[in-house]
Amino acid sequence: MKKAIPIKILVVFYLFYKALTATDIIKEAVFSGILRCVNIIIPSLFFMMVISGILIRSMILQRISPVFDKFSRFVFGMDGTVFIIFLLSMFAGYPIGASLITEHYRNGRISAKQAEIYLCVCYGAGPAFIYGVVSGSLWGSRAGNLVILSNVIANIFSALILRVIFSKKLKPSASSGSKARVRLDCADFMTSISSASESLFSLSAMIITFSVISALIKSGDLYKHLVRSEFAEEIVSSVMDITAVADFNIYSYHILPVISGLISFGGICVIMQIYSVTEYKFNMFLFIIVRVSAGVLSYFSAALLAEYFFADEKTAYTLSQAGQPYATESPASAIMLIFMMFITLVGYSDLSRYDKKNEKK
Repeated sequence: MKKAIPIKILVVFYLFYKALTATDIIKEAVFSGILRCVNIIIPSLFFMMVISGILIRSMILQRISPVFDKFSRFVFGMDGTVFIIFLLSMFAGYPIGASLITEHYRNGRISAKQAEIYLCVCYGAGPAFIYGVVSGSLWGSRAGNLVILSNVIANIFSALILRVIFSKKLKPSASSGSKARVRLDCADFMTSISSASESLFSLSAMIITFSVISALIKSGDLYKHLVRSEFAEEIVSSVMDITAVADFNIYSYHILPVISGLISFGGICVIMQIYSVTEYKFNMFLFIIVRVSAGVLSYFSAALLAEYFFADEKTAYTLSQAGQPYATESPASAIMLIFMMFITLVGYSDLSRYDKKNEKK
């Protein structure tokens, strides 16, 4: 670690030098980062972050978790609450799952090691991000459906693999969810809004910072020498900041698996966001390994699914035309909302029967 200190110092001084000499590049990058936050991040994440905060603070997740306990423990090595978080996180946006898992750990319901493992799969871009941004640049909702489905498949396979590898460590404690008392009050509502606002401010600042760093790297002679094709530049930009996926030039449906893999990985900026959301409590090495592997799984899943979603090159070519700047409406977001409502209603229904049986006893 001590050997790396001089390198870190040199990097800091280099960035300071660039801050003084590359003002035009930095100004443009900051403006671009702000636009991405305003047009992409805040619309797709703010309300979901508020709702997720209410769910965890109101004890709703803990209350309905026993319904899924036996299945989730046997299949995924998760208690019912973590399983619900696992499902929600794939459709809520990158930092939501990490936030809920951290809260679950903070409440003493899972160990630090379990939290590190669950973080790896409680992760996803979500329909709001994909349909609001990615599908807009892919000219069609079918491309968004493909990305979501392949990302979900990769997450499920990753969770099953982790279940096998860490079977001894993934032994959840006895569930006490049925005893949880649901509360919905104004204080929790306001706290959730305040927490979501604070988190989004931090995430936006990080996105803007990465936008500047990415722009400075691209302005260097070494980068221009190594990265010569537009496609390679798009990949590098997306690895740095996943919102850059929106700038991909889609000229063939064969590029969709690459985009799906990149979104499943999430990019360096998202990984730093996750690290920040978890308050630096956990080792991120396993997380990075799993997300790289999930990106590969998502790539191959999308490659297989693409043959079904896009039967011929003509379909892909039609989608690659820039005739319309935004994707057509997709019912996927509504379906996800109905799915979440179904989980809640079924959970309460089963628990009410469970409570009545206990009262009779």
